[in-house]
Amino acid sequence: MSETLYDVIIIGGGPAGLSAAQYAARAKMKTLVLDKSATAGALAYTSLIENYPGLAGPVSGKELLDLFRRQALDFGAEYIETGVVGVSLGEEIKEVFTLDASYKGKTIIIATGSMGRKASIKGEADFLGRGVSYCAVCDAAFYRGKTVCVIGDSEEAVKEARFLSRFAGTVFRRRWDVEPRPRDPCGSRQYRSRRIQTSRAPSCSDRQRHCGVSARPLPRRPPTRRASRLRRMTTAG
Repeated sequence: MSETLYDVIIIGGGPAGLSAAQYAARAKMKTLVLDKSATAGALAYTSLIENYPGLAGPVSGKELLDLFRRQALDFGAEYIETGVVGVSLGEEIKEVFTLDASYKGKTIIIATGSMGRKASIKGEADFLGRGVSYCAVCDAAFYRGKTVCVIGDSEEAVKEARFLSRFAGTVFRRRWDVEPRPRDPCGSRQYRSRRIQTSRAPSCSDRQRHCGVSARPLPRRPPTRRASRLRRMTTAG
């Protein structure tokens, strides 16, 4: 157990945690940041960022995170890369337990962030930040002139596809449902676009380099024997 009493202990080394560390350390508070990994988290997995204020050009998420960390350290914050396994918040002096030690502090800030939904399609996790994106407004400009696939059947997915069509050469929208819906928002005048094509049943082929980009519409299934027989009977009638 560390004998040092910190004014502030911050769990999490992402943008929120490091921003808190900068302010606390600059205010002359003894500050400790506990981070499970310097290369993990949503920002670290992002390949390029260009719409953050103050950036002269595109940088990787890891580079931006390293800059945040250096700023906090320059103000006097301490940084330890370790996993937190528990906390005790019941007393005036709080305690944080890690894999190899425990730390005491007057204030605990939990800034563990969020990675959102888990990957559910083959290849999605492998290419997160390298072709797979969850925000059209954030990343559409990176796909200028390219072929992009939006997976989803919600109103939000339709709006994302519509926004992407301003930049991408072709946008495929793939729905989860098996049967076409009677009123598809993409068919309305508001969302109609020659660049947006809709198909069903999202999937990722092993031959594709990554999921969600350069996808092709699914081929039409051949009719079954029963369907062919019914068609002949209808024609004969």
